[in-house]
Amino acid sequence: MTKEASDEEAPAGGDRKAKTAPGTEAARSEATSTGRRQLLLGLGVGLAAGAAGGFFAGKRSALPEKKPRPPLAPAKVAIEAWNPRKGATPALVTLVEFTDFQCPFCGRVNPTLNALLEKHPQEVGLVLRNRPLSFHEDARPAAIAFLAAARQDKGWALHDIMFDNRKDLQRDKLLGYAKELGLDMAKFEQDLDDPEVAAQVDADVEAAERAGAQGTPTIFVNGIGVRGARGADVFEPLVAAELAEAKKLVAGGMAPADVYVARCDANIKRFNDSGGKDAVV
Repeated sequence: MTKEASDEEAPAGGDRKAKTAPGTEAARSEATSTGRRQLLLGLGVGLAAGAAGGFFAGKRSALPEKKPRPPLAPAKVAIEAWNPRKGATPALVTLVEFTDFQCPFCGRVNPTLNALLEKHPQEVGLVLRNRPLSFHEDARPAAIAFLAAARQDKGWALHDIMFDNRKDLQRDKLLGYAKELGLDMAKFEQDLDDPEVAAQVDADVEAAERAGAQGTPTIFVNGIGVRGARGADVFEPLVAAELAEAKKLVAGGMAPADVYVARCDANIKRFNDSGGKDAVV
């Protein structure tokens, strides 16, 4: 696993740990005073070299600057019938989030997204699609549980519980959370094992890959991609700008249900026309 940024998790190639060669004792009782002097001399040379190389008194020099990530292009992410949503329906501004229930950054962005929905209850909607990362063992079962609970209109309630307990998402724990919510347990367990639900999670992952959502959370605001657990300082201006454009379309006679696709298309065109410079990195 590697973190692409301090607010996002993303998969990477397997990191290999360096092997430690078998060591010997640092000093022996029969060591001569000459040997001790040589050891001290070696340490002195090492410290001097370290200071010259950017280390001093245990302080490490700055790491090489990371190369900037390529911009995340806008995407017209399909919204499937099984994708749980909340907020306005239809919405003038639609947020499509790709999430992982074990990702700490996904949990961190949830309050920001909920605040947007509370501020714009008649205009902003949130659609959740699953993007369980391969190094999170329990993320895929949790995604399946989320969709299974959504079949009983308890998806968002389970969503909140799982993020509050993201280190405890084993099957027995999921069953316990479902029982707390008063779900029909026979149906819930049946849906947990339903190949159709598993296929829906797979379809979400494929949609994420097509959209370039390699890490989580990745959120598309009327198609405009935002990587990571960004704050209100990023989302509020985006939503405000999209609301203004959406209202123009509605004033011109467009049905609110058609705004999402129209704004996605417009944002994709603007990005392409700018040569990829008009993006939220």
